[in-house]
Amino acid sequence: MESTVSPDWNDLITRHEAGDMHATTELVRAALPIITRAIGRRVRPADLDDATQEALCTVVNKVGGIVTPAAFPTWVSVVARRAAFDIVRRQRRTVPVGEATLDRLRGHDTVDVDAIATRLDAPRIEDEMDRLTSRERDVVWYFANNEDASYADAAERLACPIGSLGPTRQRALRKLRDAPGLAVA
Repeated sequence: MESTVSPDWNDLITRHEAGDMHATTELVRAALPIITRAIGRRVRPADLDDATQEALCTVVNKVGGIVTPAAFPTWVSVVARRAAFDIVRRQRRTVPVGEATLDRLRGHDTVDVDAIATRLDAPRIEDEMDRLTSRERDVVWYFANNEDASYADAAERLACPIGSLGPTRQRALRKLRDAPGLAVA
């Protein structure tokens, strides 16, 4: 069994950041099998190329932000899993529409906004956010608007202990999930 020697990630990343295309090619070659393994069966075969491309783009564009270059393989794996989960999440939001529905919709030229508004009597999410404590609200907004933020970044930005972020976030999201005004019928 032959052993493989890990590349000098720090050197590769530094050269990539300096614009060395050979270093970029080496990083992509090193990342591709890691991405393929990490994505695995998390996405449909038809979406495998999209997930791989998203992950590779993130790796190439954000690799300079790695604090510990030796953690490159682990970081790439996390990036790939997130790319796969993003694709799955987007698929859940997509509702397929058949030809019969399209034909029915084509016959409508206007939308009765007032009729829709009267049916939506639930409070908006902002109203429920106002019911959270200021700390809970800050944590939820920070992570909602900074998807790639680490807990260390959030702790520094929000001036709170890093160990309190997870429980605060979970408590706030549970309150929002259980809010009667946001309940899904």
